[in-house]
Amino acid sequence: MTTGDAERLPFPDGVFGAVVRECALCTFPDEPRAAAEFARVLPPGGRVGLTGVTVGTDRLPPELTGPAARIACIADARSQAEYEATFEAAGLRTVLTERHEQTMSRMIDQIEARLNLLRLTAADQLADAAWALPPPRRCRPPPARLRPGPGPPSPREWP
Repeated sequence: MTTGDAERLPFPDGVFGAVVRECALCTFPDEPRAAAEFARVLPPGGRVGLTGVTVGTDRLPPELTGPAARIACIADARSQAEYEATFEAAGLRTVLTERHEQTMSRMIDQIEARLNLLRLTAADQLADAAWALPPPRRCRPPPARLRPGPGPPSPREWP
């Protein structure tokens, strides 16, 4: 494994068969430059493996742009179409994408739990470090797919 500054990779052109990046491009100040560097160090037919978070075109709600979102690498996430356009502009094409919403939801819950633990056990240290954590959420509404609905039809409503 080799590491380096993704916006200025210190390697010759076409030297790697694959580039692997965790946490997408949203952590780079210059995403197009990082994508161009990925393409530069790959030979023709080389591959990029990328994990990251995509968001809808309306971006993230404000409550997902604070410290927890920064830790989870989602605060500056883009839509899948925007990422694909960035890679296409660098000469790369998307071959496969996979969705993992359930995993992301669990990860956000775990980060939130850790931040709540920090609030309880290290409030003074957080204040000294100038970490302004948002207040904890009292409860989260269930996802729309889990909210109570009208329920199944009663027997007299069956055809």
